[in-house]
Amino acid sequence: MNRAALIWVALLMIAVGLLPLVSVGLASAIAGSAGCLEEGAAPCPYAGTPAGTLLANMLLMGWYAVLSIPVGFVGVLLLIFALWRRPPAPEV
Repeated sequence: MNRAALIWVALLMIAVGLLPLVSVGLASAIAGSAGCLEEGAAPCPYAGTPAGTLLANMLLMGWYAVLSIPVGFVGVLLLIFALWRRPPAPEV
């Protein structure tokens, strides 16, 4: 696998590792700005629409972090390896 492909795979793994945390952070920010509780699917009007169930589902996505954070960690290690690896010598 060439260096550029290795870097892209590593960045994709890091993104997969961070997505559940982004979901939890976004749900927490939306619930905080709307003045809603962050637990359960309580009714939470946000911008004129009921968003309680959506926010509860976004918060439950945090449990996927148990599986995705190790994937992101492996992606970080792979990125370090790809950036530290010397490029091949030019052929003469």
